[in-house]
Amino acid sequence: MLSLIENVRAGISPAYEIKRAVVIKRAFTLQVVKDWELEDVHSGGVNCLDIDPSEHRYLLSGSNDGCIYIHDLLNYYGQCNYIAKVLCRIKRTNPGSHQFSVESVQWYPFDSGSFVSSGMDRKVKLWDSNLLTVAYETTLPGKIYHHEMSKVPSQNYLVAAATSTKNLILLDLKSGSKSHELVGHSAGILTCNWSPRDDSLLATGSCDNQIFLWDIRSSKACLMSLDQHNGKGSAGNLSSCTAHDGYVNGLRFTENGFFLVSFGNDCKLRVWDVIKGTNIMVNFGTTHSHLKRSVQLDVTACHVEHDLLFVPSTNHVLVYEIMSGIQVKKLIGHFDSVNCCTYEPWHQQLFSGGKDRTILCWSSEIHKMKDPSCRKDNLESFSNQLFSDNWND
Repeated sequence: MLSLIENVRAGISPAYEIKRAVVIKRAFTLQVVKDWELEDVHSGGVNCLDIDPSEHRYLLSGSNDGCIYIHDLLNYYGQCNYIAKVLCRIKRTNPGSHQFSVESVQWYPFDSGSFVSSGMDRKVKLWDSNLLTVAYETTLPGKIYHHEMSKVPSQNYLVAAATSTKNLILLDLKSGSKSHELVGHSAGILTCNWSPRDDSLLATGSCDNQIFLWDIRSSKACLMSLDQHNGKGSAGNLSSCTAHDGYVNGLRFTENGFFLVSFGNDCKLRVWDVIKGTNIMVNFGTTHSHLKRSVQLDVTACHVEHDLLFVPSTNHVLVYEIMSGIQVKKLIGHFDSVNCCTYEPWHQQLFSGGKDRTILCWSSEIHKMKDPSCRKDNLESFSNQLFSDNWND
């Protein structure tokens, strides 16, 4: 680090290299945070998580008992030991709430004033987060395993819904109606993911072991079907034209949009070149997954070969280098299966939720305050003393 700082001073390296080095170091040293925790409110397993992209302050969580909670991650009290309180609770007894398991939640990508939820009751709901009322609701023909909105700033107000039917359904939130369907899979669709570079590029993973890349402007056929053997499999091999040898239940584009990571029921992770549509043959070893449901993966945003992949696997979260397949860490803290994880890039923190009804925060040691007995009044007295010293000078 010191040599890098000297190189920046000398003009040999750009200044953003320091930021990148610190972010990478923090991501490599994640461990469960013991100084504070989230309020224990879930009475069922946590299925999905999402952090608002505008303020990075509010955490959405949905559980298999149909409840949705909004957690405030801001520390109001200035204390090292505190509990992040729940601001809003949407239970099954609330008007307009889900009656079965909530499988996916997502903040509106450009504003924390609304969010979208979906679940096993076959309904997609757009919520006003200030009033906690349903602004838009629709019922789809099949169970909804996952949904997602594009995070690319554009006029795209579409929600892609992966359902137990063979078709991916696109809903237009602006008009409040179904836009169109993408037809091609031969079995139910478990997961989908929008490209972070192109608001018209979408990837889907299905129970037919296939991954399709779509241009949503054309519903006639997919752009390409990803082949795990890159066209070199034998004609008699049933897996020669499939992406995995089992259900595809996890998809995640890297932040630069050039690569796609997939997770399958065959306990394999694969990395795909999006432009060429080829498997780049990264060996991650065996990563256990036997769930017929969407698994929420996430990645860091360093835009280099040291980007990390976070994968829920049994009762822990595995951390891999995407381009090398090397397992960097195994985050152990849950007592039952981990269903989801989401990475917060501003503070380099990871949140994970599982069947044990808990949400854990993973952070670097850099974020920990050294004195566990610190209090708000100590911080205020220190800041007042510092201000008075500077004023006297």
